Amino acid sequence: MNPYAAITGLAKQPDVLKLVGGIISSYAEIEFRMLQIFNHAKGLADNDLTWFQTRMESARFRVFQDTVEPLFHQAGMAREYEAIANALDKCRRLRNQYAHCLWSTGGALRFFSFEEAAKVPANGPMPYKTTSEQLLTDQLNYFVDLAIVLSECIKTLKGDPLVPGGLESAMARLATPVADYVS
Repeated sequence: MNPYAAITGLAKQPDVLKLVGGIISSYAEIEFRMLQIFNHAKGLADNDLTWFQTRMESARFRVFQDTVEPLFHQAGMAREYEAIANALDKCRRLRNQYAHCLWSTGGALRFFSFEEAAKVPANGPMPYKTTSEQLLTDQLNYFVDLAIVLSECIKTLKGDPLVPGGLESAMARLATPVADYVS
């Protein structure tokens, strides 16, 4: 067996590689917009990177939630906050799912997560999950939609919406759920 099969297998699927790369890199766009909302809540400059001094993504996520939830409630945006918090958590889990996985090279489009594999007893079967190009496309679109929602939130919270009614329109995009994997 080729020890590089997982690497070369995904490399032989450039469309899939682009989608997975898009999902992982789009998360940075989401984090940047989270940073801007966090900084607005704290009264900091948009480009202040203090929030990133908090190590570990999950810890930053908790700090973000604790800091911005009151701001959303004060602005009368509690419903939006709940939808955004759920979408952020979903995107964080999806990003981690792909950032910490290996891909199968044969047959169906399958991958396994190191975190899931660590839960399997030694010498147990690898817990492969199946996905599809369509699902990866839907997931990438969900990331882009969330980035748009966060951009609209920043402007709305600052009293300067990008487009009148833009936040409501952008929020509608998050209403369609996206799956983690096919099976």
